[in-house]
Amino acid sequence: MKITTIIENSTVTHNLLCSHGQALLIEDEKYKILFDVGEIAENLVYNLEQMKISRDDITHIVLSHNHIDHSGAMIKLKNFFLKSKLFITDDFETQHLKPMGSKYKYLKNYDSSNVNLSYSKNELEYLKNATVTTRGQQIIPNLYTTGSLDATPHEQSLIYNQKEKGINIILGCSHPGIEKIVEESINVTGNNKVRSIIGGLHLNKMDKTEVEKISKFLKRLNLEAIFTNHCTGIQQTIWLKEFLGDIVKFSKTFSIGVGNAIDIGDIITFDFA
Repeated sequence: MKITTIIENSTVTHNLLCSHGQALLIEDEKYKILFDVGEIAENLVYNLEQMKISRDDITHIVLSHNHIDHSGAMIKLKNFFLKSKLFITDDFETQHLKPMGSKYKYLKNYDSSNVNLSYSKNELEYLKNATVTTRGQQIIPNLYTTGSLDATPHEQSLIYNQKEKGINIILGCSHPGIEKIVEESINVTGNNKVRSIIGGLHLNKMDKTEVEKISKFLKRLNLEAIFTNHCTGIQQTIWLKEFLGDIVKFSKTFSIGVGNAIDIGDIITFDFA
């Protein structure tokens, strides 16, 4: 299975666009799955075209949660991926308002004091035919969703089960916490060997002591690799590397970075600019 970053906060690859958020392409011989779509539809479409990935080949779209930096592009792309099966969490209708801050000043979906990080009510209509993943289930052979895990907002992760080699957990933003996500991934697959963790760990507001605590949990898993992305945080990624050593993998962007790819087979390999 190959995992390629289509949208992420950063890139050093020429002629690809980055933007705050995440979108990953997960593919095997038969299926191509977009796990999240980022916030800006034009960026996603542009990068797919530059990477010569046809929208008609996307068989599934799984949205990890309703925050616009992971799913906002779907608002404009509702007629773009007509052949793709769409999976969402069970709380997409829940609004998530945050106090207005400078990082949100160019967004339009806010009132005088708040910004809505989720979908507005008039943007939800086209999701009515999506599959709601309340519980863990298989998406395609050997690829599962954790189902909607309780957090603000509810969030699902994906799990690639390699049987005796272990499970590979693919994260959106880890709002439920990595401990809960790992626990549910084991419950869903029945496989208690965790091989790798890929994606956003949501450590970017943690201090070094808090990151060390997470690192101790991760160390007990005896992972082969951790690939950090998006909301993990640059300083926090450096601390992870300090605590866990060479199992922490990242590109020059201190993340996977747009255009970079990971191959998970008998061995885990990666091609990072």
